[in-house]
Parts: sequence; structure tokens; C-alpha cells
Amino acid sequence: MNVFRQCIRQLLAVPAIKSLSHAPSALHWSWLGSQTTSRRILPFTLSRSLKVLPSVSDVTTRSKTLQEVNGEIDKVPANKVFAVVHIGGRQFKITANDLIVINRIKADIGEKIVLNKVLLSGSENFSLVGTPLLSQEHVKVLATIVEHNKTAKVMVFKKKRRKMYKRTRGHRQDITVLRINDIELSPTLQ
Repeated sequence: MNVFRQCIRQLLAVPAIKSLSHAPSALHWSWLGSQTTSRRILPFTLSRSLKVLPSVSDVTTRSKTLQEVNGEIDKVPANKVFAVVHIGGRQFKITANDLIVINRIKADIGEKIVLNKVLLSGSENFSLVGTPLLSQEHVKVLATIVEHNKTAKVMVFKKKRRKMYKRTRGHRQDITVLRINDIELSPTLQ
């Protein structure tokens, strides 16, 4: 029995592994996890060891980079920070004191809200990219509801030629205007 078949049998003996790709290449991918847990991809090579530990130089480089980014977060003024947030199926690039128009949300005028779906944040010297979202302990976006309104009327006109069928209808979308009060970054990256 060759080494490849032995490795496959050892992996299939582990209860978390559901299936393996049977392509005859040196690198295969297998799905881990059951239907109730999240799916992760495990790289599988023909070597005996499945874990690849980072080298000492990688760890020190990463820790130095994180220290530099934490230092930059401390130094950056509040008006120079930007963020990309996800609200109502759309993404907005925002900074402090911006006004954005979104679809109507159920909240009172003057109420302060926290936008928790932050995809990206940064400044001119650094960027924090979420996978897919940034944690609320690192980035917090605070906003105030300024007004509820409707958009300008859009005319919807339908016609079927030679059938004496014409319909005209107007539509005004309910909207909410938000003012971004602050984007708070905390220098606690690890």
C-alpha cells in the first residue's frame, strides 16, 4: 500500500472529516466540520504532519507589525479615520461627520445607534481588514439619526402597444439620513 492511501485512510479515520478530493496531485483539500459547525478547509499534503507551525521569524515579524499598527492607531487624529460599513445590503465608505442616506430603519430622530457591520477601517498609514467583519472591540462606529424622509418621486409607466393598456404609477422610497458621529479605534490588536 502506498503512502498516499495510508494518509487517506488515517484522515478518514478522524470523525470530523467528511470527504477528500481524489485527484492525484500533491495537494488536496478536504472539508472539515459537520452540518452544525462552520466549514473550514484543511490543506492535506503527502507528508506525515498536517500542522504547519509558523517559523520564529514569522512570529516576530507579525508582533512587530502589530506593535507598529497599534502605535499608529494611538497617533491618528479622529477626523483622519475612515471605515467601510455594511448597512441594508449596501456598503458605504464613511468618515466622521459624514451624512449618509439609507433605507428607512425603525428608530427615532435624534437616537444614537452603533453600526456594527464594519468591513474595513484605517487611515493613510494603516488599514484594518475584516474577514469578513472587524470585531467591535477593535472598531466602533457611532451614528445619529438626523431625519426620516422620502426620495423624489419616480414615475413607473407601463404600456402594451396596440392593446389599449397604459398604467402610470409613482413611487417614493422611505429613507433615513444618518450622521456619523465618530469612528473609535482601540489599539488592542494581538
